[in-house]
Amino acid sequence: MVIYNRVVFLGWMVEVDMNTKAILDELIKEFADKNIDIQNLEGKNLVDDLGYDSLNLMQLIAEIEEKFDISMDDDVLIDSFDNYNSLLECVLKLTETT
Repeated sequence: MVIYNRVVFLGWMVEVDMNTKAILDELIKEFADKNIDIQNLEGKNLVDDLGYDSLNLMQLIAEIEEKFDISMDDDVLIDSFDNYNSLLECVLKLTETT
């Protein structure tokens, strides 16, 4: 069952697949070098706020692609990995099209 929740995301009221969000949150926590609170990820920068380095990011990308059966090209990655909100938006868009 897919559970949607209406949330304000990037200034817009949107329906977010909460299963996708929960999986992404757990993946972000799994690959972070420090203990993070997944309840408070909105607006967080993966490198500056969550302690990710290039190895963590590559592991996260590979796991996201595998879990969601999507492929993220380099242009998408550059635009999406500045913060959690951008990453979530990218994953939601890519999972809609698959």
